[in-house]
Amino acid sequence: MEKQEEIPYEPLSKLPEWKDIQPIPQKESLKDPCAILYSPQFSEVMDYFRAILQKKEYSERALKLTTEVIRLNCSNYTVWEYRRGILEHLKIDLNTELDYLDKVIEQHPKNYQVWTHRVWVTTKLNSGDREKAFTEIAFLNDSKNYHAWSHRFWAIEYFNLWDGELEFIDKFFENDLRHNSAWAARFFVATQNGKLKNDPKIQLQEIEFSLSKINLTCNNESAWNYFISFFEIANLDQQQINDLVSKIETKKTRHRFCPFPMSFLIRVYSDKKFGYFSKENLEKAITFCDALSDECDTIRKAYWNYKKIGLEKILKEEF
Repeated sequence: MEKQEEIPYEPLSKLPEWKDIQPIPQKESLKDPCAILYSPQFSEVMDYFRAILQKKEYSERALKLTTEVIRLNCSNYTVWEYRRGILEHLKIDLNTELDYLDKVIEQHPKNYQVWTHRVWVTTKLNSGDREKAFTEIAFLNDSKNYHAWSHRFWAIEYFNLWDGELEFIDKFFENDLRHNSAWAARFFVATQNGKLKNDPKIQLQEIEFSLSKINLTCNNESAWNYFISFFEIANLDQQQINDLVSKIETKKTRHRFCPFPMSFLIRVYSDKKFGYFSKENLEKAITFCDALSDECDTIRKAYWNYKKIGLEKILKEEF
């Protein structure tokens, strides 16, 4: 992120175009626990903004004033909403507003209000042509920027920009197999794209994809969460389930201190829908809880002890 350029400030009170406006100071109370020490510039700009807001003035000078308010405090949601009214009233070319937002977001990439405004602008333009490229630039600065990912999710769904998205996301795994934002993005695409969601072939493809990453790094919670999610929602036949469970049982043996194979097997062994519910498997699941609690996943010790109590209750009731 580049350093924000210092812009020389000329007091509004000295500008002829603002002579007709009576500034409205912020109401302060002596009962307030403390007074905020605003800069003279900030106080004056806000005083004039309150005045035009009260007048409901939608003009070029009002638009310029909102730009100045945003420069001083881009989190002011009132000024963004007022700016939208001005843009509509003046019928401003919203492509120029996108140009403006490019610069503001570069300076404030994790500000809620700027991204909300960008959604409004692109919706009004009815075009998401710039959004993929723009978010890619944002990812160069921070590849896990929640706001940029959320905006990209919205844009590709709203404007039907799904093509090439899986290939784009895969690039993040080249440098970081644990890239949780990329895993979340891939899950979004695979489950929300109308061409992919509910397709058994795609579901199995995503299971195999996550397993391929687990094979590279077994202790990768993001990949395991992805695998388990698709295992739960996929329309798998019993043979497919058996093949996958067998693979995880092998991983449990090879990676005895990794908590994720055991966690998965506890889920499978204790749920009747997977075809592995038996007295023997429930007893195995209970021993896995002990291993996780005492050795492999001690940070969740309380949870695994709680889980063990539940499994023991099921064992007693069912067998």
